[in-house]
Order: sequence, then structure tokens, then C-alpha cells
Amino acid sequence: MCGPIAQLVQTNITRFGTIVMIIFLVSILTPLYRYNIRLATYYDAHGDILQLLDTKIGSVGFIDLAQALTSGRHLLKDLLARLK
Repeated sequence: MCGPIAQLVQTNITRFGTIVMIIFLVSILTPLYRYNIRLATYYDAHGDILQLLDTKIGSVGFIDLAQALTSGRHLLKDLLARLK
């Protein structure tokens, strides 16, 4: 039989090992989650632009469509100019 000290050591190793593993997994999964959220937001914004244009892609023209889908800080300004 194990003594009380050995049992205490086993219990603490299990506790701290579990805590270390959880911290490790959280440190890996948190940046991955943030990246996926940014990517989803990026594609949602592009989908919103296509819906706001509300025209067929062929009638818009490649240059107008490329300017509308270009990411950058002028995106909202260009979109608002198109809607007026």
C-alpha cells in the first residue's frame, strides 16, 4: 500500500498536470479562435458588399468590383459613395 505522502504526491501531480495541460491548450486555441473570427469577419464584409451592390457581377464590371472588394480603410468611403 502507498503511504499518505505518496498518495498526496500523486494527487498533486495529477492536479497540477491537468492545470498545466489546460493552460497549454488555451494558449494554443485562443490565437486560433481569434484568427478564425477575423477571417470570418473579412468574408462577411465582402459578402455584405456584394449584397449591397445588388447587381449582377457581369454588369458591374471587373474594375468596379475589384475596387469594392479591396480591403483597406477606404472601403467604407467607397461603399457609401456608391450608395448615394
